Parts: sequence; C-alpha cells; structure tokens
Amino acid sequence: LSAFLLSFDFAVHRLNLTPFAGVDPNARGPAALWDRVISDDKKDYTPVFRFHNHLFIPTMVNDAPPVLFLMDTGAGITTIDQEYARSMTKVRTDRYSGLQGLSGKVKNVYSADKFTLTFARLRQQNQDTTAFDMKAMSQHTGFEIAGILGFPVLSMLKIDIDYRNGLVRFRYKQ
Repeated sequence: LSAFLLSFDFAVHRLNLTPFAGVDPNARGPAALWDRVISDDKKDYTPVFRFHNHLFIPTMVNDAPPVLFLMDTGAGITTIDQEYARSMTKVRTDRYSGLQGLSGKVKNVYSADKFTLTFARLRQQNQDTTAFDMKAMSQHTGFEIAGILGFPVLSMLKIDIDYRNGLVRFRYKQ
C-alpha cells in the first residue's frame, strides 16, 4: 500500500487508491526504500508511527503532552488506558460493561469521566469512555499506548493515509 494514497470516506463506504507518481508498486529490496517527504501539498497532514500494520498517532489528552493512540477502525469503541486516564480525570469501576478483544475478555473495565482528545488538529470531547489496563499491549509493542481511537470516532472523518511517508490527514465530513 506504500505506493498509494489511501482515502477513506466512511459516509459513502468508499476507499480510493491513488498511485504516487514515479513509485513502482511492485518494488522490493533497496528499490522499495525511501525517505519521509512532507511536500507542500501534505502540510496539513500529521506524522504517524507505524508498528507492523498498526498506525499510532500523537494525541493530547486535556492539553497534556502528546501520547500515542492506536488508530483502529476495527475497534467498536474509543478506549483509554486506565492508569493514564486516572492522571487526567476521574475513573470509576464499570461493573456493567464487558470488553472483549482478540486476546480474550478484559477482567477489569473502568469508565473515565470527561476529557478532551486533540489529534491531527481536531478536538473531541469525551465522557464516560471505557478504560482498561493496556500494559500488555504496550509491552508487546515496546512503547506506551495510552488509548485507541475506535471506529465511532474515525467513521466521522474522511481519512487520507500516506503509508510511504507515514502521514495521515483527517477532515470532518461535509
């Protein structure tokens, strides 16, 4: 996918693949290597970090220094790490919500009170967000994961992904 600009428009269920000029989509080895380029037409894009097939975006919670949130269209909700949430807002036990992922059922689920997420020049108010311990995820990647931006948030946006240069752009739907 690095040879293409991916454009997602969830409102119309459309994915466009636009090839980059001069890029061979079948290149392997040294021919497939490149340096990150942020051209003038990409100034409104945000750098992201890639770990295998996952993208992590710098995100501020309540105007604190940026932390990393996983962008996950497969997640049915947006979540936040319980310990990180405690440093930002009130957190309480949520005995009624269950949470299950690929690794199984989450034992202890919490609810984080009010906080604001800021990522890629967008701000979103959140309230009663599901929180759980993300230490295992962080250990697996080797860096701290503070939360997950799930489908409900991402589906409200038009998203352009430039895997080649590690850039994303979010725009509210018109």
